[in-house]
Amino acid sequence: MLFIKYSIMILGCIGALTGVIIGLRTLPKYFTRCIENHYNGFMLLPFVFSPLSQAVYSLISWLLISRSIENGAKDQAVDTRSIVSGIVIGLVFMLVAIVKSYLGKKACRVISETGKGFHKYLTICGFIETISIFAFVFGIITFNLK
Repeated sequence: MLFIKYSIMILGCIGALTGVIIGLRTLPKYFTRCIENHYNGFMLLPFVFSPLSQAVYSLISWLLISRSIENGAKDQAVDTRSIVSGIVIGLVFMLVAIVKSYLGKKACRVISETGKGFHKYLTICGFIETISIFAFVFGIITFNLK
């Protein structure tokens, strides 16, 4: 279980870091464009930092697995299904963070040009977020966490 909890944490945080870096690389350009077009540039921040939620899901998964280990669950002897499930959950967190960053990049471009579409892109970002919530619940069910 030790490998599983660290793989989920590492992959989720790498995805969140990659997503935020992708968003921060484009933020100055679109922020100045918002200022030039007299739009509120702070509407871009939720899209730039939205991949950080994957790090939070990874941390919560890590804490739940740690508590399960402390309560006497299996630590060293894990089956292949558990290892693959842990890696898949971590990869889902990572890929969702990267997809959210590219969606945020597109949202920043549209909002900086037109000043419209904030609610639409925030809703789409929420739909993408449900994928990681499903992976989180799948992990809780797979590892019998309580």
